[in-house]
Amino acid sequence: MSDAETLWVLAVGIYLAETLLLVPRDAAVFRSAGRGGFRAVRPFFARRDSGPGLVMGTPWPPLGLLAIGRREGALLAPEVVRDRVGAWLAASRRVRGAAVALLVVTFAGSALVIWAPAGPWGRASGAWVFALVGALWALTGGLAVRLWRRQDPARRAPGKDLFTALASPLSAVRVHDVLGRNELADVSELALALALLSPEARAPVVRAALVRARGEGGAAEAALAATLSGEGVDVGAVLAPPAREDADAQAYCPLCLAEYRVAEGVCSTCEGVALVAFGVESR
Repeated sequence: MSDAETLWVLAVGIYLAETLLLVPRDAAVFRSAGRGGFRAVRPFFARRDSGPGLVMGTPWPPLGLLAIGRREGALLAPEVVRDRVGAWLAASRRVRGAAVALLVVTFAGSALVIWAPAGPWGRASGAWVFALVGALWALTGGLAVRLWRRQDPARRAPGKDLFTALASPLSAVRVHDVLGRNELADVSELALALALLSPEARAPVVRAALVRARGEGGAAEAALAATLSGEGVDVGAVLAPPAREDADAQAYCPLCLAEYRVAEGVCSTCEGVALVAFGVESR
């Protein structure tokens, strides 16, 4: 192979390795969400360093919209959140389409240039592949910059992140993630869950919010419970104790539902959340 072909092989190999390394994480995310979490935009929850986050789109990061809800974000009404998500997906449709086309042409064109025999559709005509990749790269970048400039400055991703994503045809397919990363960052993860997830899939997020509110005092928990009830959430069912799997278990963590063989204490994995004894109302 020529030096140019070798570079193409290395670039594609690095990209594939980077993507495949993320697949186990994404598979775990899918399992944690359950089937009930998938709707039109197929949202699901992922555990990250900052806590649970909402990820919308396909399991592979290059084609997804990543929006991590913050605990301190606004608890907007579900219809408001759905409107914002819908508006974003509609506005970014062209960027996503161009990015997908760029991804497909880059991989298919690379394989054609490197491994196809010489001829009308082989190495002898490889220049048109590079020209097409370049055109799609420019189109993706132009659409991304245009959408970025139209975004609310308060929710706009840093310019350096945008142009870093556009540094090469391989990284440019991730530009949609960069554009969407801050689009819903001012919205709480609870608001995103109420708006986009099924009751089964949003239960862990609702339970976590109630446990945090309980730590802030009875008034905060009562206010949040009233808000959730107004949105059709069965607070009692969310806070119901789990079915005891260990006959010797005496308490459980109200957040992760892990069982413990002690009557009192704190959860070892949930940052000191107090355990609740079985047979004691969790509210």
